[in-house]
Amino acid sequence: MNAQPTTKIDQIKQLLRSPVSEHGQREYQKSLKSNIMTTRFSDNTYKQNSRFRKHPMINKQNIYCVYSAPKQITPTIQKGKPLYVLELNNTQNKIMGVGKVQNIPLYKRNEIYDPTIKEYEFSTNYNIYSYTGCEHVEMSEMDTEDQENIKILEHICFKGKENMKRSPLITQFPIRKLYQLREEFNIHQIIEQMFAKKYSKKI
Repeated sequence: MNAQPTTKIDQIKQLLRSPVSEHGQREYQKSLKSNIMTTRFSDNTYKQNSRFRKHPMINKQNIYCVYSAPKQITPTIQKGKPLYVLELNNTQNKIMGVGKVQNIPLYKRNEIYDPTIKEYEFSTNYNIYSYTGCEHVEMSEMDTEDQENIKILEHICFKGKENMKRSPLITQFPIRKLYQLREEFNIHQIIEQMFAKKYSKKI
């Protein structure tokens, strides 16, 4: 007899080992009205990003989050689609916040990072393509429930051989994991409600 999970993270681990219907996963992916993405920082690059997005001249443009990479987001995601971006700090193994942007790449529009700093040995210039948005939630703005959910997301993003720490690009949160967790830990719903709390919107 299999032991029953004793904590929420144990339950999540068990769900992530569950088999997946490929047809069900494809239909689930088609149904998504937004996508969850991840982007990675060190302490140094997060400070640079934070300084840029909090600058008064940037805020005057109604920009409160910005993410950039050497290449565009995967073309499998429709242009203009809303994207919720998890900010992964690889120095601390922490999620610093979540931003909402549109999948509209801006070419060499925003000089966010010092290009002489090489955070990845295979990286060139992070200031090539950027994505901007007017909604952002920092960890300090989250209530206790959301902070607990973020801790679970941190476990998924940073732990194990399928961790999400390695890419220099803005990458899609694995659809398989979202599908496996959709009933017990619906990440889309959790993040949408997080933004609704801050911006007083109805889901």
